[in-house]
Amino acid sequence: MRSDTQVGKTTLHPEQILLFIKRFAPVEDLAVNWLTDESKLAKTEAERESVPKLFERTVCDYLSVPLWLEYAQFSIGCMGVKDGMENARSVFERAITAVGLHVTQGAMIWEAYREFENAILGTLQTSPGSLMRSGILRN
Repeated sequence: MRSDTQVGKTTLHPEQILLFIKRFAPVEDLAVNWLTDESKLAKTEAERESVPKLFERTVCDYLSVPLWLEYAQFSIGCMGVKDGMENARSVFERAITAVGLHVTQGAMIWEAYREFENAILGTLQTSPGSLMRSGILRN
């Protein structure tokens, strides 16, 4: 995680930003925008490893489809690391549990998850039984 965020002439620590977001709810859009920025600015391995912790803390505070979508998008971007595909699936599964039944926006999570799985499936060379043997498809 980056140590500080420059806001105008003020420097804020990530803990200060989380405290502000928590105290001045509802600022869901602010949380989504901040985590989007953190995701894009995380360049080093250590910074990229700290971003999921920020997402985890924030999704506990907000029942937000856009927030879960941003978390899923970040996890897809991390598929090149060890267990990246399983981590992305885990985020999608948890998102569906948390907000999949949201009346007006829940379908967006289902659609994103379906597109994710279709993209994975589309990249595979299929031969009879190869998807089950490789562990891509579950029983």
